[in-house]
Amino acid sequence: PIWLIERPRFQKVRCSISIFTIISCIGFSISGIILALVLKADIMRSANDPFAFLIMFASMAVVFFMTELYLKKTSKIFKIIYYLVCYLAMAVLPTLYNYLTNSILKSPLSLIFSGLPVIAIGIYLFFIKKIR
Repeated sequence: PIWLIERPRFQKVRCSISIFTIISCIGFSISGIILALVLKADIMRSANDPFAFLIMFASMAVVFFMTELYLKKTSKIFKIIYYLVCYLAMAVLPTLYNYLTNSILKSPLSLIFSGLPVIAIGIYLFFIKKIR
């Protein structure tokens, strides 16, 4: 049957999507820690906000689904849209949340530090394309 032939491709795509999501999750956390250190904010105080974890989950869901689309689409315009949506989800959304809730992490620096995981995803994509 044809589904047996396509199964390894499906598993490979799922693995790639998981790697992108893990990179963004780790990067999201590390960028928050770096921002807290730069702002000299109490890291544990900023980690006690349960809604911040909902924002992180929403961002990871966006990255997951956008990566799934990215791996299916090959147009250059979609690549730009992909990076833009990932940046909006991982940098702009948390920054807006920080400002709306008057968080100790509210700072325009958040737009820079939270954008670093998107750059990491781009670098990973670049090297994956070189290998394939």
